Amino acid sequence: MDFNILTPMRQHLMNNRNLKTNLEARRKRLFEFEAAKKAFDKVKHLAKTDKKWITANATMEQAKTLFQETDKNVFEWLYILDEYRNDILDSTIQTIKYLEYEFF
Repeated sequence: MDFNILTPMRQHLMNNRNLKTNLEARRKRLFEFEAAKKAFDKVKHLAKTDKKWITANATMEQAKTLFQETDKNVFEWLYILDEYRNDILDSTIQTIKYLEYEFF
């Protein structure tokens, strides 16, 4: 019972807590990316050799990379959870059936 039910449930609750933290980090990175993109949009009419354009472009690219890394981590967990939800449910039901036969 501990291995098949309690441990997965504890891990699931821990992952849900981490998911909330990761979503907050994602929101922060998205805000940073949008701010960098707005700053770049203000100077994108300048020549590509202009120092302001180079700085804004580098900042935007860095913010985009950080956002994509955070976003990938958050949605990778959700994708895996969605992909295997039927297996998780089936395993839990089978374990409950086994326990029911054992105890009742």
